[in-house]
Amino acid sequence: QGQLVLAGSQHYWSIEMEEAMNTGGNDGLKVYYQKMLAQLQELVEIVRSNPPFLISMTLGALMVIDVHARDVTQKMCDDGVDNINDFSW
Repeated sequence: QGQLVLAGSQHYWSIEMEEAMNTGGNDGLKVYYQKMLAQLQELVEIVRSNPPFLISMTLGALMVIDVHARDVTQKMCDDGVDNINDFSW
């Protein structure tokens, strides 16, 4: 169950990153980055609500992956990546 959540998260991150670049280039990535920050904040609030143990473990792993995705997205914004064919993507 937890692995499905993690795989789904990565799948949708990839899709949304490509959509952001296709529709707005580097500015689209910057908008998506802000969305990611909001989603991470919501995840933090859920973890702080003291969910059951197994859910907490899954959310902890999801948060680690999402923070990494946030960092990758920030680097791509900083590097000016604006196209899905860019080597950095």
